[in-house]
Amino acid sequence: MIEKICCRHHQLLIHKDTLKRQFQKNPETKQLIFTGNSFNDQAFLHLSKLLTKTSRNLQQFNITAWGCFSLNGTGLRYICEELKKSHCLRSLELSFNLCFNLTDSMLYNLAQGFKRLPCLRNLKLSFASCDRITQVGLQYFNQSLLTLKYLQNFYFSLPDSGQVNDPVLKNLSESLKGCISLKKITLIFSRSSMTEPGLLLISQRLSSLLSLQSVSFHIFGCERITDACLYVLTRDLNQLPSLQSVTFRLSNCFELTDTLLYSFSQGLKGIHSLKTINLSFAQLPLVTDLGLHYVGETLQNLATLENVFIDFYG
Repeated sequence: MIEKICCRHHQLLIHKDTLKRQFQKNPETKQLIFTGNSFNDQAFLHLSKLLTKTSRNLQQFNITAWGCFSLNGTGLRYICEELKKSHCLRSLELSFNLCFNLTDSMLYNLAQGFKRLPCLRNLKLSFASCDRITQVGLQYFNQSLLTLKYLQNFYFSLPDSGQVNDPVLKNLSESLKGCISLKKITLIFSRSSMTEPGLLLISQRLSSLLSLQSVSFHIFGCERITDACLYVLTRDLNQLPSLQSVTFRLSNCFELTDTLLYSFSQGLKGIHSLKTINLSFAQLPLVTDLGLHYVGETLQNLATLENVFIDFYG
């Protein structure tokens, strides 16, 4: 019995008969992984038909697609319908980067599918440069998180557009309260129009998820984020008793100064279980060596710290 099937995009159509026989012979397959840069809706429609052979036993399903300009989400709707039947699914990873024609309807279909996945433990979603996704679609998706009470690992790369604003973050914050088993979260914001109040709502919600062990924030080109905002964020992390790993990646946030790193270092002092810290700062023109000195002094005094990674690029 084959438990894992990996497939490139062209195989879905060129070798579809061979794949069909392989799926028929291995209905107990537990892992399906698909990657490529030429997926289209016809390929995903064919994939949905193959899923009917394995969906009952499926535990892991991954799609990694990039630059699929003809993909509009029609085929994804059929895949979502099949995933609803995958009651044993524990890991779902969907990355659609530079897929410009994906719209809110795709997120709506995903949200409907999540409501039928009670065993889901790992969820990774990436929509970088999917510019036609709006706050309406993001709110559809956010609300579906309320049903994922056993989710342990959540990775979410939001679309890099002005559609990611404070109302979207408020909605996401309210939905995360359903993820009571969450241990690891990664949130990626790029060129969003969020401001201090929106990010602080996320921070406050995370501070209430007491099972969290790892928190990662990647903030790129968010020009309205200030020093004070990031200080409160690290201060809220102090309330997590099991927090072991913190990652902050900041770039092209032109309002941030040395005050950020001073405040950030003060916030770190209260995280008494911290073992790993990963910091990356790029294109922050108002941050100098003085700010890095503040961080260095604090890190030397964190008794539990085992691993430190720091990158600083002008």
